[in-house]
Amino acid sequence: MLNRLFSILLTAFVLIAMATPVQASGEGEDVDYGAQVMHHISDANEFHFWGDIHIPLPIIAWSKSDGFHFGLSSDFYGHGESHAAPAHDDHAGHDHGAHDGHGHGESEMGHGSAPHANKVINGYFLDHGVLRRLSDPAARASVSSYDQVDDHDGNLKIMSAGKAYTVANAATLLDFTDWIDFSITKNVATMLMAMILFGFIFFTVRNGYKKNEGRAPKGIQSFFEPIILFIRDDIAKEMIGPKYEKYFPYLATLFFFILIVNLFGLIPIAPFGANATGNIGLTLALAVVTFFIVNLSGNRDYWGHIFWMPGVPFLLKPVMALIEVIGIFVKPFTLMIRLFANITAGHIIILSLIGLIFLFGENGASLGGTAAGAALAVPFVFVMNLLELFVAFLQAFIFTLLSALYIGAAVEEHHHADHDEDHAPSVPA
Repeated sequence: MLNRLFSILLTAFVLIAMATPVQASGEGEDVDYGAQVMHHISDANEFHFWGDIHIPLPIIAWSKSDGFHFGLSSDFYGHGESHAAPAHDDHAGHDHGAHDGHGHGESEMGHGSAPHANKVINGYFLDHGVLRRLSDPAARASVSSYDQVDDHDGNLKIMSAGKAYTVANAATLLDFTDWIDFSITKNVATMLMAMILFGFIFFTVRNGYKKNEGRAPKGIQSFFEPIILFIRDDIAKEMIGPKYEKYFPYLATLFFFILIVNLFGLIPIAPFGANATGNIGLTLALAVVTFFIVNLSGNRDYWGHIFWMPGVPFLLKPVMALIEVIGIFVKPFTLMIRLFANITAGHIIILSLIGLIFLFGENGASLGGTAAGAALAVPFVFVMNLLELFVAFLQAFIFTLLSALYIGAAVEEHHHADHDEDHAPSVPA
């Protein structure tokens, strides 16, 4: 059985490697596989299904000068149209990391031609599926398409009719520009799908309890009941104590949301496969929610131990207070980094192993090399996917467990050692 499965997987990998064009390269050309891996784990305004087939997502952008722009990511690709006539050499950009809006270099499209135009709409365009905007207000009104994107010197530009135009990224928490991207990206779409599935599961479980009241659970209820009881009894009760009921809904939601999103990321076919929990923005948001719940729930004992720790010599109290205050922010930071790093690392390893097929096969030029690369990559990818399946559950468990632990420390009623010592009976000499 295992031999048959391995043969099927090996054949599938060889066929995929021979049929799939490698971005920004032709046969025999060097490929930056690191850049390809990072592209695949990054967020985008569309789902890449196969070749030039993409699942469009809503585009919602706002700028100070033009207000809101609404549309679909598919609006930026017009099949059957041609690029603006380039005034540069057909081979320009090969040595500068140039690529078109889908991320395909000119070399694989036939030197200066492409199966679809790269449109610029109101100054907006897609680069590797990511929404960008021209910096120059005059260019936003005049440029309607572009030939290539060039980011060789670290300053992103597009080339249209032989002219270069600078590009501005959307505003972020660390870099506020004059426009904001509110679009539904593939990570956001994955989270929305996870929320829908989450709601379906728990409404079904709730209805099962109503229907089977007083009887043994059936169907989906019987599958999820042990998991829910595990979160309640072994995480919430154990870590928080008598006040667990107030926080159990949050912990259950946290566990299942992270788990579902992680599992969606392991499905390699669109509209799945997004690296949502490998996006530090999502893990930051989850960590911030835990941070506020912990510190808003903290009782006087919790804050007393932070700012004036009992049982510690007077001179050490200010030092311990500084350390404890730093710890308030370090705890959610470790939550954020742990989930982000583990999920991202797994995706990078799997994609790197798949890249061996293209590396050995010289991007489809060598059938023997492709078969050798697949024979090497398939068993490792298979094992890594099994490991990632385990990690998907493990990281959901760890994030939920540590959140419960921090909440438990904030709401716990302490019995101070120094108070007990003051009332302890004296021991005769």
